[in-house]
Amino acid sequence: MNCVEFNEKSVAAVREWVRPPAAVSIVDERALLRNAPHGSEEWLKYRANVAIVTASEVAACVGLSPCATPKKMFELRRGLVPRDDLSKNHHVQRGLRLEAPIRRLLQRILHLHESTRDWLVLGETGLYSKDVYGATPDGFVTPDRGRSLFPLEIKSRSSADPVDAPPLRYLIQLACHIVCTGARGGFYFSVTNDGAARAFFLTRNAAFDSFWREHIDDAAHKFIHTMKDVKGAPTWPHGRNMGAKKRRDAASAAVGGFCTTLFIYDGPRLVFDRFDDAVLFTL
Repeated sequence: MNCVEFNEKSVAAVREWVRPPAAVSIVDERALLRNAPHGSEEWLKYRANVAIVTASEVAACVGLSPCATPKKMFELRRGLVPRDDLSKNHHVQRGLRLEAPIRRLLQRILHLHESTRDWLVLGETGLYSKDVYGATPDGFVTPDRGRSLFPLEIKSRSSADPVDAPPLRYLIQLACHIVCTGARGGFYFSVTNDGAARAFFLTRNAAFDSFWREHIDDAAHKFIHTMKDVKGAPTWPHGRNMGAKKRRDAASAAVGGFCTTLFIYDGPRLVFDRFDDAVLFTL
């Protein structure tokens, strides 16, 4: 396949969902910490607060990440073990450098389809906070020039994501963006350096709220309670009756009620230069 393949049924469904004024997605500006722009001292201080869980850490803190456990996150957040220096992590830094080019690529791909031609991709935002959660979306997508805003999560991947849903830990990250901003949905867009791209839309519907309540919220509050109140080496009651993989499988089985594939792309016309991370747009 050498072209962008839109899921026409999904595009039409998302188009109806984001069509104003029936389902205008108004971002809760009260949740935006205006004095904490991305990377600022205030932003870093907020992220270090033991009373909150940030979007990128939610899956690990609730036991739904294959990369880290709640125990590991407790040790990191408490300073019991050192954190990795991400400023020296090539993959992390490359992902940060590519955020803006990938946003431009998403804008270009959306322009290819008649139903999404008028959608705009906006730049990086500030830090949003709600309850015990904090989130910094990689941008917003607006179908109506700013009246409605849907948070965007961008990933630069070494291998292509599945075609039916993002990896669970990244889906949870976007779900946290949606919860923190108060939006009615959100977009996920991933690109690999060999030319594969995936776009998904999460709808804030009853299935989404059930997923968040049953798989995330209770465990996140227990994690925060442990962070604030438990001394010494804690136990982790959430998930002890199910293996970690079984818990991830159960959560993954629930995402079909609110996750929609917008388009997939597998072809050589999207090129990432491995030396200077330049992006060549030939679509």
